[in-house]
Amino acid sequence: MNAILYQGRTGCQWAHLPHDLPPKSATYYYFAAWRDDGTDQVIHELLRCQVHERARRLEDQTLVVPVFRAIARCSRCVSALASAR
Repeated sequence: MNAILYQGRTGCQWAHLPHDLPPKSATYYYFAAWRDDGTDQVIHELLRCQVHERARRLEDQTLVVPVFRAIARCSRCVSALASAR
């Protein structure tokens, strides 16, 4: 996961990933598999929901959203996204 995030953040070629990250073959295998089956979009949507919830909490200090509710809301977003395919 760190190698995929590093490649996306820096834009480096897969062959030029730092040596402390997994090899290119393993990293690209998971990237391609997750891209092809939509897992990358589900991860993106879950992270987007979490950022949105965090921003709402920072805007309104009186809004108390327990973590499990935020996760449940994000899970519904992800479920809806997955079932829409």
